Amino acid sequence: MKRIVLAILLSSVFCVLNAQMKRVITSTTLIANQIPGYSQVSTIATKKIGYTPSIPPAPLVPVDEDSTTEDNQSYRYADNIPVNISMADGNITATSAGKVWTLRLRIFAALNIGFMINNLNLSPNAELYIFDEARTTLDSAITQSKFSYSSQIGIMPMKTNSIIIYIIERNNSGNLQSTFTIPNLQAGFQPVSDIGDYTGLVANEPSLNCDPTIMCQTGKLNSARAVARFFSNGFSCTGTLINNENNNGRAFFLTAFHCLDVGMNGLVDPHGHGNGVIDPSELAALASSVINFHFWVTTCNGATMNSGISFSGAVLRSAWAGSDVVLLELLNPPGIGDGVNYAGWSRQTYSPADYGSYIIHHPQTQDMRITNTRLVKTWIWNNMFWTAKYSSGTVDRGSSGSALFNENDQIVGQLRGGWSNCNYTDFGDRYGKFYKSWDNSSLQQWLSPGQGLTSTNTLSLNPVTINGLDVIDCSGSSFVYSVPNLVGCAYSWVVPTSLIITSGQGTASITVIRNPSSPPATGQISVTIIDSKGINRFVTTSKNFTVGAAPVIAGFTTFLNSCLGGSDWELGIQANIGNQNITQFLWTRDGNPIAGNGSSQTFYEFPATCMNIGVRGVNACGTGPESNQTFCPPCPSIKITASPNPAKNHLIVQVNKPQTQNENKTTAASVHLSLVQSGTGITLRNWVMSEQKEYHLNLTGIKSGSYKIIYKNGTDQTFVNVIID
Repeated sequence: MKRIVLAILLSSVFCVLNAQMKRVITSTTLIANQIPGYSQVSTIATKKIGYTPSIPPAPLVPVDEDSTTEDNQSYRYADNIPVNISMADGNITATSAGKVWTLRLRIFAALNIGFMINNLNLSPNAELYIFDEARTTLDSAITQSKFSYSSQIGIMPMKTNSIIIYIIERNNSGNLQSTFTIPNLQAGFQPVSDIGDYTGLVANEPSLNCDPTIMCQTGKLNSARAVARFFSNGFSCTGTLINNENNNGRAFFLTAFHCLDVGMNGLVDPHGHGNGVIDPSELAALASSVINFHFWVTTCNGATMNSGISFSGAVLRSAWAGSDVVLLELLNPPGIGDGVNYAGWSRQTYSPADYGSYIIHHPQTQDMRITNTRLVKTWIWNNMFWTAKYSSGTVDRGSSGSALFNENDQIVGQLRGGWSNCNYTDFGDRYGKFYKSWDNSSLQQWLSPGQGLTSTNTLSLNPVTINGLDVIDCSGSSFVYSVPNLVGCAYSWVVPTSLIITSGQGTASITVIRNPSSPPATGQISVTIIDSKGINRFVTTSKNFTVGAAPVIAGFTTFLNSCLGGSDWELGIQANIGNQNITQFLWTRDGNPIAGNGSSQTFYEFPATCMNIGVRGVNACGTGPESNQTFCPPCPSIKITASPNPAKNHLIVQVNKPQTQNENKTTAASVHLSLVQSGTGITLRNWVMSEQKEYHLNLTGIKSGSYKIIYKNGTDQTFVNVIID
């Protein structure tokens, strides 16, 4: 277990090294409309680079949970080639749109090309475009204004062996002002998936059969919006944007230690095995790393690729080899309109739920996949790690660093490596425990320095929602509406004339009161959030509300409706009130006021007749209209009589039913009669007889007093009062 002191000390050196870009699909016919001046450029200078590709290492044959056969699940796809390319290698063309500089980079033996741009200095009116020789893929409109820092950027690998760099300075008829150099190329010897791969059936995806795409489980998209491909130093892994205690969108990015620690003394190990230390050369590679979000197909196992969004440049914040964890911070992070989320986390010390936890990842740089667990437990050989086996999906090279989410969509670990792949779907993998990383590295310093939280939830910014009440009453109280308070953002709120903003304009939270002169009305509060970062730098969101009025009650809900015996019945009703801040209820029965000012009423022991119930609500805005409803008893219309009454030793009970009931009702096999003492409710005698119209009951031995004869026949029940003397 080694702490990475050198790397953290050196991290500040690279705080000005980052960029961002958007990759889109193009064509030979579209590109002329996408790039100004393109149709007027007839000659492009070519720079050829010799290259002998590395041979991909033979995969290890896994033995489940045997660390000596474990694949570390990073994906080495490219060799780094030092070069010295400058503006002098290209050529300049004057077009009607402005001055254009172009250069073709050609590496015949490469499967893909990525590169580092250094000392970038685009003029204010310059746009940088990068596209492949076949004109199918385009990095579009990279401008200086999109960069918070601009000296160095990384270009994500493009699936081609010939790449064209194009700079146009609009409306410039003089000397070209922009400059940059290219000190390093990444020449691919293994395939990297790109947005142009999916123009038909996804037959070229060997892992599709065992790794379902994220769109097959759209309920996990909130988490998926935080997940990205991570390219650095010729390797690809997976990582996740992670939330902090302030929920402020500061772009911390969690991945695996070994995704950075890939060699020794600047030499890359073929298998990506490092020396337990993030060396200066590995740290320097972060300056041109690329983080690519939203790289997924748009339907379950579909053929249309979402374009994704990329950001370049990161700095190391925390690292610990013991649990294989790295926390980076994106130096040019996403903006408010870029649609990314920030995943929550948990420092739980117990295993996440089987069949409830999951992993979202990019195996072999492919479009985003999801894997579901069936068994997660502490790894018996090293308690710094969980092991997980799967109910669906696997992981593969390139999945390293992907977050293990618990059933509450919180990160509880990140992938170290393991034994599963599409040929060994029953094997498992190990994940560094988040709580162990917390205890042994400086995660708290960045994620919860003030509160030391044990967990956070996802910060969801797609879409941004306004929090606050739906109804503003007439009380004169203040009401608060808010959105997330994000780093580097300004806020502009708009409210209708029915509201007055008393404080908070320009911040993430406003306080409003009702305009006293405003009548009841519906309205909309909106806020435009303007970001200082990202590609899409503003978003507008809104919330509908109602300026309060006297309450309107939308009828009743019955919660009790039963018979008590005889012709008596019991009724419970609840007024349907919504969110109207009602302080009092005014009830009536058959037009007469009745006691009680709550939202419900219970009526019982009333004659077997219908009754009309009404109620009006009162709030700070006044008294609303009455809501009325008629309720009729559900009790049976069976009646019984007793004679003689008073009685001595003998009593005759007669049963009277309506003709329709006698003809149609299915009766019980037997009738139950009970003699119950009034006042105490004690049952003194029971009789069970067949159904008859008249029953003769022997009362010998019963003391004088008041009683009830209770008649039960199936669900029918009634009674009659009798006196015995």
